[in-house]
Amino acid sequence: MVVGVFDRLKKNTLKVNELAKVMNLHFGLLNTLIKVLKHAQFIEETKEGIYKLTEDSLIYFTDEYAKNQISGLQKFVAKDSPFSNLTSLLKSGPPAYMPNRWSTKKGMFAIEQDAKAGSIEAVQNFIISHAEFKTVTNICDYGGNSGYYTRDLIQTNPNVNIDVYDRPEVCEIAQDLNNVSSIYKGKINHIAYDITTVKKITKNYDLFFCSHILYHYMGLNGVEDSLESIIKKIYDTLNPGGLFISNHCGEKLSEEDALTNQIMELNVKMSGFPTHIISERSLISILEKNGFKILKMIPAAEGVHYGTMLLSAIKL
Repeated sequence: MVVGVFDRLKKNTLKVNELAKVMNLHFGLLNTLIKVLKHAQFIEETKEGIYKLTEDSLIYFTDEYAKNQISGLQKFVAKDSPFSNLTSLLKSGPPAYMPNRWSTKKGMFAIEQDAKAGSIEAVQNFIISHAEFKTVTNICDYGGNSGYYTRDLIQTNPNVNIDVYDRPEVCEIAQDLNNVSSIYKGKINHIAYDITTVKKITKNYDLFFCSHILYHYMGLNGVEDSLESIIKKIYDTLNPGGLFISNHCGEKLSEEDALTNQIMELNVKMSGFPTHIISERSLISILEKNGFKILKMIPAAEGVHYGTMLLSAIKL
């Protein structure tokens, strides 16, 4: 069951790297799968990084006991589920990530529609809550799709101009979408940009906003920058006293939401992406090391889709 993981753990306690080695499985995917199984209470951690089956899993999900329910459970495993190819990926490793997977009008609409379930409103309220926003005139919306997170800020602060950086095909579609409303004409500029190879942004901004973008700099194949090097470049493009605001998935969650987050993490890694979770401690450390002062943080709210947190920092 689960590519033999349960069979390996029914008589042994192993670290994930040991389990990956003896089973010849992809470490990154297996590590996340183990976290999912832990939060779902199928396995337990005896010491840091060492796992074994729970008593219930040993009884019901291995062939050690006559009353096991393996065959019954298999009836409920959908062949067309998002994880139907997990077994093969654990053995072969994830595919190369497709950076243009959302670069269609349909894909862009889907992402924006998803954010309308409270995320857009939360981001805008967070930005507006900063006293510094009243004097902001230039905003960089980095990897911003059509600019759906920031464009309505124009109605709160009419002096705002927004540059949205994204892939060339995204910018082309987004330009047409935003020209529909006269409110945005001349206020939003879409700039074709490859976020996998970060060039120096020559323009300076009062506010640099990014949503679910920093993950690209945490080990994605083909991306030259690290999380720290992109933060340094963000610092350089901000005016003195400029704001950096990030919307991303955090770690501080209830046990139930942690399970959901790890299931999402497994799904993300199966697509070839490195992660969708950023350590609060690591991000704060990098920001403070590189000339920022943390202003506000809203931790991931319980029960909220994606477990998103908001963080702001000011350039000193």
